[in-house]
Parts: sequence; structure tokens; C-alpha cells
Amino acid sequence: MGDEYSHIISAWTPIIQAAQDSLQFSEETYYSAISIRSSVNDINDNVDSISESTYRTELDIVELRNDISLLSETISNLEISINNSMVPTVDNSIIKIIIVVFSAFTICIVVCQLLVALTSKSEIKRSNRRVCNSDLV
Repeated sequence: MGDEYSHIISAWTPIIQAAQDSLQFSEETYYSAISIRSSVNDINDNVDSISESTYRTELDIVELRNDISLLSETISNLEISINNSMVPTVDNSIIKIIIVVFSAFTICIVVCQLLVALTSKSEIKRSNRRVCNSDLV
């Protein structure tokens, strides 16, 4: 009678082993899916942060353009005022130099802000890579 049961047990052993392997694979897949979901959420958070940073940078650029326009208008008014006054020591070339200096200064500020924004974006990408690499390990 023992031989009859050993034959049945030996027939079911591979099926039981396959079921256990399948269960283990399912658990590993589940935990991998959770890890991937967490990574995707982190990436979405970083994308939102970059979008917000880009939006703020665009607002700053618009504000700088408005300031440049106001500055240019003020300089033009100043030039007219100086030309209408009887001050013989100020000529057009000095005012043009002042306008050029202010314009160059404003352009430098805009370029610096763009560089800061790009550097921030690059730093966020690097930190994302570090987080992803540490998650994989």
C-alpha cells in the first residue's frame, strides 16, 4: 500500500513545485511592480517640480522684459529731458553709452537666470539617476 501512495506523491511533486515557483515569481513581480510604481510617482513629482520652476523662470523673464521696456522708456525720457535742457556737457554719445550699458547688464541678468534654470534642471536629472540607481541595487 505504501507503493501506491508514493507513486501518487511522486506524480504530484512536480505540480506542487511548479505552483510554489509560480507563487514565488508572483510575489517577486508584485514587489517589483510596487517599486516601479514608487519610481514613477517620484518621477512625476520631479516633472511637476521642473514644470513649476520653468513657469517661475518664464514669469521672471517676462518681468525682466517689462523692466527693460520701462527702463528704455525712462532712458528715452531722460534723453529728451537732457536734450531739452541747456546742459552743454552731456551729448548724445554719453546717453547712448548709458543705454548700451544698461541693456548689456539686463541681458547678462537674463542669461544668468537661464543658466541657473538649466543647471537646476540638470541637477534634478542627476539626483533622479542616483535615486533610480540606488533603487535598482
